[in-house]
Amino acid sequence: MGIYIRDENTKLNMMDDNCRSRLYVLWQFANVCILFVLISFAYFSWDKTEFHYNWAMTISIMSIVLLAYHICMFKPFRFRFLEYRTWFILLSYLFMFGRVYLHGFNFDENMYWDLSLRYSEGTMYQAGLVIICNLQALFIGFSYCKRQSVIKKSFSTFSEKYSIDDINRLVFQSGVLLACLTLPFRLIEDAKAIIETQTSGTYSALTGTSGITDDIAALFVPGIVYMIAGICETKKSKRIATIILLSVVAYFVIVMILTGDRRYQVTAIIAIYLCYIRITDLKINFRKLILFAVLGIVFLDFLTMISSIRLGNLTSLSDFLVYYIENNRENSVIYTTLRGFGLTFFSVVGIVQNIPDYVPYQLGLSFYGAIPSILPIGWLIGDFFRQVSISNVINSITGHPVGGSLIGDLYANFGMLSIIFAIVAGVFLSKIFKVDDGRSKALSVAKYYSLFYILINLVRGSFFESFRGAITAYFIPLLIIAFLKSITKKRKLT
Repeated sequence: MGIYIRDENTKLNMMDDNCRSRLYVLWQFANVCILFVLISFAYFSWDKTEFHYNWAMTISIMSIVLLAYHICMFKPFRFRFLEYRTWFILLSYLFMFGRVYLHGFNFDENMYWDLSLRYSEGTMYQAGLVIICNLQALFIGFSYCKRQSVIKKSFSTFSEKYSIDDINRLVFQSGVLLACLTLPFRLIEDAKAIIETQTSGTYSALTGTSGITDDIAALFVPGIVYMIAGICETKKSKRIATIILLSVVAYFVIVMILTGDRRYQVTAIIAIYLCYIRITDLKINFRKLILFAVLGIVFLDFLTMISSIRLGNLTSLSDFLVYYIENNRENSVIYTTLRGFGLTFFSVVGIVQNIPDYVPYQLGLSFYGAIPSILPIGWLIGDFFRQVSISNVINSITGHPVGGSLIGDLYANFGMLSIIFAIVAGVFLSKIFKVDDGRSKALSVAKYYSLFYILINLVRGSFFESFRGAITAYFIPLLIIAFLKSITKKRKLT
């Protein structure tokens, strides 16, 4: 009887897997059909002036419908709240279409720095179509890979002679060492930014920095991620991890207030917080969901307040608090959030306007040209990296510093063929985020959110900006772990 029950359960599991497989094929076929419809519509309406006239409403409706479809597909394709691909899709809509929604529904009367007045309606409509088609293509790529780990135990960072507690302890120790080594550089970089902006009173005075000190400072967040992941898995008090989380978040919030800069701080807070939830197995019930929603709205509102003061009136913490309270009396959270974000859309508009009419298609240069950036050879190859960062080239032509995006890079390199390469990019990103170490949850989570911290910037930054940071954020902590392993081994031998 026991054998019969096991055989029956096996048959039921096989039938369930077959049903899931058939449903997967069906839903993926639906995805491809939707992409084909979007491409056909883009081809038909690309140069039609009747579509250009009401471009914002058309793009708004199309993107909202597509967003609703993507959210509905999260469950069938097993998109989880804590996953990279979920956040990439949701943030892409916010950064790409925030201002388009306001313009389409006539809520942009008092818009500051309204770039829609500086481009033709046709160019903005075409850019919207490019973004929508590429988002659907990325979604297909994200949905393609099965979610089980592709890294077997034989490829684990640790051999079988290391216990789980030993591994977790090394993860925590590597995080402590990395955070301590990089904290002075993080403080120096942030202090420089605070001095620049506080002296002039405006975010526009902030000059971008690059070099060895900035690269080292960027490793501070992976250090914190490894600390939180390791300390929770070594069964030490999770209260310490909570204190670390709150302290780091408070520091980043103060830096944002004093500088008006949101670039790395927002992604850092998201990555660290998601890491904390994942490693502590925090259960999300209805009460916590409401609390997170309220905190999320307050945080978004806070970010848009920072966005409003970026162009001037940047003073002290007390002045910011007064401005925050007074501004909340006049503006809704949804309006200020959409207004504060959405400028990334115009980075794609600038690319569509100037490529290939004034700048030729890059034909992959933006991607393979970023590989040499791993080495500190910028001084040796002159303006090569400037050409690789096509978003910076276009921004200098248009005079609008609106950043970049993965979608913009894809179109700048391949035109409408970017849709095909967007599917490839989605598959590639899904694969590299399968970082299960095979034995240690702490190490797997730490690897995952160190990459998350860097690569989520592809929503609003170029591939060139993220490539070097992703390589260092992934491998430097592992090198530190290897170093700590060698020290531990020598101690045991002596």
